[in-house]
Amino acid sequence: MLWDFDMPDGSVFTDPKWSRLLEMCRRFVWSLRSANNRGAQLKDATIADIGFGLRYLVRWMATAGVSNFAELDADLARDFVAHLVADKANGSEEDVTAIKLAVHLDVLVRIHEQRAALSGTDGAVMPEHPFGGEAAYAVAKTLGSRVAGAIPPVPDPVFLAVVPEALCWLGERADLIVEWARAYHAKNGETSRMSNSYSYRLNRDLNRMWSEDRNPAIDPLLGWTKSGEELELSEIRRMRRLIHDLRSACTIVLQSMLGMRISEVAGLKAEPVDPETGWPACVEVRPSASGLNEIFYVRGRVFKGRHQWQEVEWVAGSRPVGTAVIPPPVEAILVLERLFRRWREARSLSDLILSSRAFWHDPAAESRPAGVLSDDLREGQVRFMRDFVDLPDGFRDWRLSTHQWRKSFAQYVVRSDERLLPALSDHFKHMSLAMTEQGYLGSDPELLGLLDDVATREAARLLFDAVNGTGRVAGKMADTIRENAGSIEALMGTEGTDADRLARLTSAVAEDDVRVWGAAWGACLFRPETARCHHQAGGAFDLAARRPRYSHRQPGVCCSCSNLLVAEIHEPFWKERLATNLRLRDEGRAAGEHAIAAVAAERVATAEAILRKMNVVMGGADAA
Repeated sequence: MLWDFDMPDGSVFTDPKWSRLLEMCRRFVWSLRSANNRGAQLKDATIADIGFGLRYLVRWMATAGVSNFAELDADLARDFVAHLVADKANGSEEDVTAIKLAVHLDVLVRIHEQRAALSGTDGAVMPEHPFGGEAAYAVAKTLGSRVAGAIPPVPDPVFLAVVPEALCWLGERADLIVEWARAYHAKNGETSRMSNSYSYRLNRDLNRMWSEDRNPAIDPLLGWTKSGEELELSEIRRMRRLIHDLRSACTIVLQSMLGMRISEVAGLKAEPVDPETGWPACVEVRPSASGLNEIFYVRGRVFKGRHQWQEVEWVAGSRPVGTAVIPPPVEAILVLERLFRRWREARSLSDLILSSRAFWHDPAAESRPAGVLSDDLREGQVRFMRDFVDLPDGFRDWRLSTHQWRKSFAQYVVRSDERLLPALSDHFKHMSLAMTEQGYLGSDPELLGLLDDVATREAARLLFDAVNGTGRVAGKMADTIRENAGSIEALMGTEGTDADRLARLTSAVAEDDVRVWGAAWGACLFRPETARCHHQAGGAFDLAARRPRYSHRQPGVCCSCSNLLVAEIHEPFWKERLATNLRLRDEGRAAGEHAIAAVAAERVATAEAILRKMNVVMGGADAA
């Protein structure tokens, strides 16, 4: 058992503040070896599972303010179960298995079963069975069936606060921290061989390095959190904390902008690096179907069980051929490759992300696994949010579940949201274009299914809002919806809540294979028999088409198409298009460029017509 794991507050479990709880845990594990209440001698693999679950429990106890086993009554056990469900579930029956949940729940049961062996340790005896005598697997089986599909996406206000902060770390901060990490690796190797005063020498050297290399962009991160609370950490601890914070920023970017699970991020490989392109092993670039763009792919593994996995790839972004733009998820991978490169080279490792164990310079550490655990990455993201993100009112106590990033990713790819910052908005637009052009976003079957589900639900939601008048809409599809409102209402029915009616409409939409293809200017509820983009490309409607024609999908074409529905979320695009073309129209008229002025005037008229249908006040714009 390795006891020096990170705690939620940034400390390590072997620190003096946790000594009492650490002693209880050690006696508990020892009792399982020497006097297992269930009789059979435990295998090493079983002890490893118990240790994994015990670490998770200890971290939760620290967050919940539970200081010893004696406080773990049935009420607190229910709180722990609620936390476990929120933290582990991701809306997939495949992921929310009874076996995985039981690993964590069984630790509580075993602590209660070992109460006789623990009776000599103050505060170590649980007062009652955590689940009223029910076995951990039975409880987990009930939970597994209940939580599938129950976890929502990251709330928009949280997403819009956390992801931009994570992106900020990929620039100058990343360069500085990577440089310091390399120096730390070198000094770590030097001082560990010089004397027994290893910590003193390394702390001194790091302090000198930071004193000589002051930087306003990074100074606050060395000693202060966002609340102004000073971190009482040694220089060694501060350095490791900086590495972990940068690691967390990168994993947030990967999950939120790529749709990967946290376990799949942990399993990415950096080696071997491609000798020609310099890309890490998990990154590949290929031309798009049209040849106009380059598509970035991240290659990894989807785990179907402890020892079962399959190779898959995820689309990570695109760029026009001949440009040097790097999509944010790929930039995050490149930062992680540089951050851990020295430790990776020193031990001939291939993992992209390494755990703290890789930092140790001693013979025992060299034999320990250096790959990072999903729980470490998850807790790191929680600490990153706590220390560096000011969440909006109403969300300050919100608890992150890393699985929620996956659902948010699907939503933002399907719908184009102009509230996003440019870097985020551009990325999701490029992902949506890649999906439209390629008909492909990777080979992760569950993620593709999730994208299809979101696209179908989004189509149903737009129809629902249009029929019920709960959202302002425009476009030819809006007219079609109004004309057929009675038929759509019949599909929804009148019984139950709005959620029930929306669910029935979603089922009907799914049966007709209607889905949304988002764009900045509107949503395409694609029907091949009315798709103007295909008609313009081939002179006829392509009844075999299943998505918009990428090469001919433009605002002007879409506005003449019966598939276009413009909603409130697209309003910023049309306001900007109106302002831009008003200026171009006036400048063209003044310069005698009548052709340019005429095209701009036509676009002004279209933008005004759309905004007028959405009851938007335009400030007296004159289209004449």
